[in-house]
Amino acid sequence: MHTTPRRPDNDSDATVQQLDRTLYDVPATWAEWGSHEPVRDGETRFHAIKLCHTYAFVTKRVSGSRANADERNQIHVLYEDPETGDRVERVYDASLIEAHAETIHIWSQHAEAPDGRMDYPGLPVMADGFGEGFLVVPRIVRRGGPESFAASVAVRDDEPRLSEGGN
Repeated sequence: MHTTPRRPDNDSDATVQQLDRTLYDVPATWAEWGSHEPVRDGETRFHAIKLCHTYAFVTKRVSGSRANADERNQIHVLYEDPETGDRVERVYDASLIEAHAETIHIWSQHAEAPDGRMDYPGLPVMADGFGEGFLVVPRIVRRGGPESFAASVAVRDDEPRLSEGGN
C-alpha cells in the first residue's frame, strides 16, 4: 500500500495522507447480527456486500511552529440492490482496536454469555505503520452492539447510484 498526499480545497494549510482502499466481503456475522432500516414508499432495500477501512492522518498548521493533528478511521460500506445491481456507499466512523485475535468482546442484549458480551469479528488493518494485532470495527457497534451495524439500508429512489464498478 502506498500513501497519496492531497490538499483539501477549503484549507491550503492542511495536509491529508490517505491510504489506498482494500475491499473485503462483509463478514457474514455482521450481516446476520446487523439491523435493517425500514423501507417506505419511494425507497428500495440495499444490502451490504463489500466494505473497506480507510485511515487518514490530518495535520493543520496553527502557527509557524505549531500544528493540530487528527487521526480518522472510517469504514466505507458498499450496498447493493440484489434485483438491479445498483449500488450506493455509506461511510461510518470506525474504532481501531489492538487485539491479538480475530474477534473482540462487545456488549450485546442478545449475548448468551452471563456477562452480556459476545465475540464480534473485526477487519484486519492493512495500513502502513500498523503491525499485526489491530482490528477495525464500526464505532457504533462498540457503543451499541452488533445490531447497530446497518446490514441493509433504505435508499430513496431518486438518490444517485454509484457508477458501474462500484467505486
